Amino acid sequence: MSQATFNDLLSRVSASITYRNTTFRDCICPEERLSIFLRYCASGCSFKDLHYNFRVGVSTVSKIIKEMSCIIWDTLKEEFMKLPDNENKWENIANGFDIKANFP
Repeated sequence: MSQATFNDLLSRVSASITYRNTTFRDCICPEERLSIFLRYCASGCSFKDLHYNFRVGVSTVSKIIKEMSCIIWDTLKEEFMKLPDNENKWENIANGFDIKANFP
């Protein structure tokens, strides 16, 4: 992923993944949260591998992956996963599946 793409995605989701530091701990910055999620999606690393690579707890990695999945879906679904608005578009999609994948 290019740095420009990363920054674009970060700007879209950063408001939802920015937290405040407390007196007990410093929060994980949005850049690192997104990096953990993207590494998981791109490489399929286990949570334990990510735990060692990013120096955060395994349960924290698990929480970040689950949270980021929902946030990215909610943020990007309208732009990138639009539902067809009429039957003609649905039929074109079905025909495309039939032609390319032999899957009616």
